[in-house]
Amino acid sequence: MQAKAILRHFSKRINFSDKIVNQALYKYLRERHCRSVLVYLPLHTEVDITPLIATLRKQKVRVFVPFIQELSFKMIPLRMPLKKNLYGIYESNNSLFHLIKVDSVIIPVLGIDRDFRRIGFGKGMYDRFLPNLKHKVHIIFVAKSPNIAQDVITQPYDTLGDCFFTASAICRRKKNGSVVCDRKYNLRIIGRN
Repeated sequence: MQAKAILRHFSKRINFSDKIVNQALYKYLRERHCRSVLVYLPLHTEVDITPLIATLRKQKVRVFVPFIQELSFKMIPLRMPLKKNLYGIYESNNSLFHLIKVDSVIIPVLGIDRDFRRIGFGKGMYDRFLPNLKHKVHIIFVAKSPNIAQDVITQPYDTLGDCFFTASAICRRKKNGSVVCDRKYNLRIIGRN
């Protein structure tokens, strides 16, 4: 019963822009034929993707969440009940599950820089976790606001993304490194005079 109350709490606070991001993410994951996805359980400052998580589970997509361990995390299956950890983030109970492969990873960001690297929230947990995966994953950044730094303000070890979703713009990094954005006029370029 407590798990349902937590999910209801999340679903009540979803706003219109979060709904747009959820719909775009679902369409994108479906087009990529994703069968397993690592997601985050949102804080109030992040895009609320709980409706996406519910939809993916109904579609029999394997959904995984981070389980924080010191300065990094391990990936575990999303299971109820959810509990708040020391950082105030909901997470599933620890698991001995060993993942073989995940298709995509959805990561909350504040924005990206010119190199399409993640400007995160300061802990670097994804930056430590992702290099340990033994396979290539498709990395999807999600933000409330379409912030892009004009300059390179990240480090080489910061996570490099494949696409960047906000309610007002979607950007993709091509294989040659160039970036293509729809609705470019909606991007907030930081560092421009």
